[in-house]
Amino acid sequence: MNFQERIKIYMKRSSVKGKELAVKCQISPQYLSDIRSGRRTPTFHIFNLILDNLKLLEDERNELLELWKESKDKNYSRSNVKNVIGEIIKLPIVGTASASPGKLNFENPEKHSPVITYEGMSYSKCFIMKVEGDSMEPRIKDGSEIIVDTNKNTLEENLNKIVVFNLNDEAYVKVLKLNKNKLVLQSINDKYPNIAIKSTDDFNIVGRVVEVRYRELLK
Repeated sequence: MNFQERIKIYMKRSSVKGKELAVKCQISPQYLSDIRSGRRTPTFHIFNLILDNLKLLEDERNELLELWKESKDKNYSRSNVKNVIGEIIKLPIVGTASASPGKLNFENPEKHSPVITYEGMSYSKCFIMKVEGDSMEPRIKDGSEIIVDTNKNTLEENLNKIVVFNLNDEAYVKVLKLNKNKLVLQSINDKYPNIAIKSTDDFNIVGRVVEVRYRELLK
C-alpha cells in the first residue's frame, strides 16, 4: 500500500472531509487533492500537519514517514525525465469522464497508451482519459481519448478552455466558464444543461485537455 492510499484510509477513519483537512493544514483543496491522487508529494512540513490532524498513532506515523519518502523519491525521478520531441511514450489511462460523472484512478491505471511527444509537453504530468457520452460533441466524440495536462490546473489559465474537473469526487470534462462571477461547467452539446458550482461543492481542476484522439472503425 502506498502513501496516498494510506492517507485516504486514515481520512476515512477520522471522518474528515477534504476541505476540512485542507483548512486545518493551511493548504488549498487543490493541493490536498493532488496529494490524494498521487500527482504531488507534500513537503515535510505539510506532511506533519496532515499527520497531526489525522491523530495517528506513533507506529502509523512511522509507517507513513517511510511511504512519504518513497513517494517523494518517485515523484522527483519522474519530474526530472525529459522527452525528445517526436518520441513515442506511453501514458496511463486513468479512467473515464463524460456528461455523466466518471472516475479517476491514478494509483492503478487500467492500461497505458502510446503517444507522440511534442514541444512543451511534460509527460510525467499527463494522463489519458476515455470519454463516454455526447455532451462534448462535436468537439469530443463519444469514445474519444483525451490527453490531460495537470500542469495547467489554475482557474485563470483555464477559463473558456476544455478542462477535466473533480466535482464531489466525480470526474467531468467540460468547458470552464465564469458567468456573473460564478463558475459554470458547460457542455458543447446544447441539449445538456450547464452545471453551476456551488460554494458547498468539493471542486478542483485536474488539468486541461490538450489533445483529443478518436478512432472510427472502418466497415
